[in-house]
Amino acid sequence: MPNETILERRATPRQARARERVESILVAARDIIEHEGVEPLSTQRIAKVAGIPVGSVYQFFPNKHSIVLELAKRSLIPMNELVDRTSPAPATDEQWWPWWETFIDGLVEMWRQDSSGGAIWSACAGTPELVARSYELEIQYARGVAGLLSPLFPHESQDAQEKRALIMSRMISFGLDYAWIGGTFSDEAAMVVKRTAVAGLAAEINAARVAAGTLR
Repeated sequence: MPNETILERRATPRQARARERVESILVAARDIIEHEGVEPLSTQRIAKVAGIPVGSVYQFFPNKHSIVLELAKRSLIPMNELVDRTSPAPATDEQWWPWWETFIDGLVEMWRQDSSGGAIWSACAGTPELVARSYELEIQYARGVAGLLSPLFPHESQDAQEKRALIMSRMISFGLDYAWIGGTFSDEAAMVVKRTAVAGLAAEINAARVAAGTLR
């Protein structure tokens, strides 16, 4: 029986054939989760969809949960890369607005290219073995976003900024998940998410200024 408490991948593939096998495992798991949900997911089913022996799955992953976690990690890579290449927010009202819109545009493009993120993170949230670990991954991303937004909240603690960034990041992600309607990405729905995110940040900035007594 697989050990369901081990969540990290067993081995890092170094040869081309091994890397291709790992990719086939992840693609199969992603397709099952996206189109059928997490309930039918099993190492046996993943192996069947990938067209490989189940032993090959266990060569790299101890259980199905570790595969879902790997998918979650991979879904965050482009988001973290966006954070890394984005300069911190300009502190003036005239400049942060277009800066934030540009950042949201980057997220929109990621969702447009890949519809599976919502299903993967729903699988994490609905799997007790993955809740704590996936939350850690969310927090890491939120810290990056908080760092970008920190010039807009100079009087707040880092903890308060990270909590805000986590909430805002989740709201944006949930909104973009629902921009996928019937297998098609809705630009109109994405625009609503973008406008809501801009308005939400503006409200947060004003609330922080009121609390600090700096609202002009």
